[in-house]
Amino acid sequence: AVGIEAISRGAKQSYFVEKNYSVYKQIRNNLQNLKVPEKQYQLFRCSAHAFTKTMKNLKFNIIIADPPYTEFKIEQIEALAVMLAEGGILIISSPASEEMPPTILSLNLTRQKKMAAAQLSFYS
Repeated sequence: AVGIEAISRGAKQSYFVEKNYSVYKQIRNNLQNLKVPEKQYQLFRCSAHAFTKTMKNLKFNIIIADPPYTEFKIEQIEALAVMLAEGGILIISSPASEEMPPTILSLNLTRQKKMAAAQLSFYS
């Protein structure tokens, strides 16, 4: 998971939000097997929608969203964007064929990186 990589590169803390139970268990197992200290992560088994409703007062420097491609909804991405700290970066994984909006709320699309059937879109 990208959050684990972020911790390995110096991030103080990563939050993982996963609705699918088997994927949630895999993330948990990876964190435990890699002996990531519990103070460096929080793992939530819920939808991103539920997370944004419950934790709406949190602010993040970097948010990486990898929504299920068949359930991609701009409203959910906007709810995440509100949780971005000033000067933060929002990175969204989506199908390469998906045309991403030039802006999300006050954030501007600054870069895209295509990788086979997927793309990463960077907003700041």
